[in-house]
Amino acid sequence: MNITSLNLAEMPRVFFWDVDIESLDLKRDYFFIISRILSFTTVEFLCNNIDIIRTQFDMQIIQQVLENTSEIISEDIYKLMSETYDIPNYSQCVNIPV
Repeated sequence: MNITSLNLAEMPRVFFWDVDIESLDLKRDYFFIISRILSFTTVEFLCNNIDIIRTQFDMQIIQQVLENTSEIISEDIYKLMSETYDIPNYSQCVNIPV
């Protein structure tokens, strides 16, 4: 993982509404950060948000988070991730390929 910086202050505040973004560490909190972005993004902004987090995290890491997060992610996001980034479409209910 190549982690240098990611300006979380530039992300919509709704992504991190309940945490002090200054206290987040990219290396330590990568799973939380990616989960939140995937959970709160919309289909309209998914590709842009993925491009932003891909500046710091490999697509394999993003996929791992998508597969294992406990955050609620919309089926539309799962589907678009699958179609756009050639990863399995995971069912939100049980996190198994559909």
